[in-house]
Amino acid sequence: MKTETFNQRYLAFTKPFVDSVKEIYSTMMATEIHQGKALYKREDIGFSHDYLTIMGISGTFTAQDEKHDFRGNLVLSWPLQTYLNTAGAMMQEEYTEINDEIADVGMEICNITMGGAKATLAQVGFSVDMSIPTSVSGNNIDISAQASATTILVPFSSDLGNFNLELNYEEPSEK
Repeated sequence: MKTETFNQRYLAFTKPFVDSVKEIYSTMMATEIHQGKALYKREDIGFSHDYLTIMGISGTFTAQDEKHDFRGNLVLSWPLQTYLNTAGAMMQEEYTEINDEIADVGMEICNITMGGAKATLAQVGFSVDMSIPTSVSGNNIDISAQASATTILVPFSSDLGNFNLELNYEEPSEK
């Protein structure tokens, strides 16, 4: 597959997720977020945060009567204070630690982000299956995608703090 074609398809795949997360922060938290420069390369991009959600995604991309399978992950990650601020804005309360009441907020944001992106992706040829998101919290969590996946990390800033959206995308080789 030509690299240029793959890159165009991958960028078309990424934009709906970025738009969806911007809409969520705007409508659910009355917060404007600012997108930083996306980091894009074919190697792992690692980062450290204190709370993250990850959702496996897979499906097919169809263009010109040709189908391509794909798989990957949607990851949203926040430093602890940003997560607390985000959950607080969403729940309209103040939090000083992660508790049972807000432990699922990140997973809900992940689900809504995927739901918002899925409809747009269908319009450009992607049929997407998704898994149930999982969350992880701790100090300075590091994750990285498989070396064969293409990764893009989009940093965001807001009055609530900084956070990242990461998409890993791979089109497995035909067997």
